[in-house]
Amino acid sequence: MKTNLTYFKVFLLACVFTLLGKTGTAQTFNYYVANDQLTSPTTFQFDVYIVSTSTNFFLRTVQNSFTFNPAFIPAGATVTASYVAGSTGMASYGPGSVQFNATSGGFGIGANTGVACSNGTTVTTTTPVKVGTFRFNITSAHTFNCAPHNLNVLSGSDVLPTGVTIRVAVTKWNVDDCSTSLNSIITTQGTYTKTAGSVLYGNVNNMRPSISSNPSSTTNTCAPSVASFTVGASGNGTSSPVGYQWYDNGVVMTNGTVGTLTIQGATSSTLTITNPTSAMNGHSYTSVVSQCTPALTRTSTAGILTVQSCAPVCNVTMSPATVTNVACFGGTTGSINQCLTGATAPITWTLNGGAAAGTAVCNTFSGLSAATYTVAY
Repeated sequence: MKTNLTYFKVFLLACVFTLLGKTGTAQTFNYYVANDQLTSPTTFQFDVYIVSTSTNFFLRTVQNSFTFNPAFIPAGATVTASYVAGSTGMASYGPGSVQFNATSGGFGIGANTGVACSNGTTVTTTTPVKVGTFRFNITSAHTFNCAPHNLNVLSGSDVLPTGVTIRVAVTKWNVDDCSTSLNSIITTQGTYTKTAGSVLYGNVNNMRPSISSNPSSTTNTCAPSVASFTVGASGNGTSSPVGYQWYDNGVVMTNGTVGTLTIQGATSSTLTITNPTSAMNGHSYTSVVSQCTPALTRTSTAGILTVQSCAPVCNVTMSPATVTNVACFGGTTGSINQCLTGATAPITWTLNGGAAAGTAVCNTFSGLSAATYTVAY
């Protein structure tokens, strides 16, 4: 009896480890929206991807469902929603019927039902699989509004908008060699793009302008002392203009001159700083690019300013001389009065290459006989 009891304990322990192993390998994945954009003023499209966050699995079916901001659709517009044929990365994807309601902001597209195991798609942890590209087309005399679309995946117990009766649903084949026809619903183990509190929403543009190049760190030039920062940006595809606002260490900048410092382009793509002060050394400069009302914004990364000391620039000019000629032949009553503009005393004057008396900005050379003279400083 003792031997049998021991065997039973070992058998029970093995069962516990087996169950723990199954619990620890629950299939998880991310299902997310990306590459959302206007391809024309009347066409909006976005991609949907799926990627494993635990182990590879064999994807069977996908059912897609979303909400969006009704204010994105212009009043009175006629809109059609569709899957873009051939856009999928799955081995086989024939989507079901489309549900769309512009007023309630709902869009759903049925699952690719009837997929055989041989048409399954391996989803890995390294390369996202593209479910497909989905498109809204305005077929009337309207264009999409300059407003956030706020695409949100409908999953779990999310409230269904009017006109949409489905939520996201994902199933997988239990084995990828198709030795059995068993499959599992894994919908609840997914993480989805949500407008609130979702890391995956970082993949969504949501009608914000795009930044193509960020400001580079720079050092001011000398003679003149100038530094500039440039951000490259493009609009969201609507006719709304793109705006810019530069910040110095997080403080909003305005154009103007204070002392020798001049700021230009504070609300344009290029910021120019003339005669930056030593106190500005190490400051960071960012640009907030905006579009639409209320503004949809995107912030550039920072460019750092290094301020180098520049030697003073002297712009000294010599005024025309005032000459008094010699009164009598052979006399020494002649004189030359010479002034400098932009200079500061003391001045070292020379006359015909030799040292001359006087250190003032305006100097008179007297006691001269008739001759040709060269005045310099």
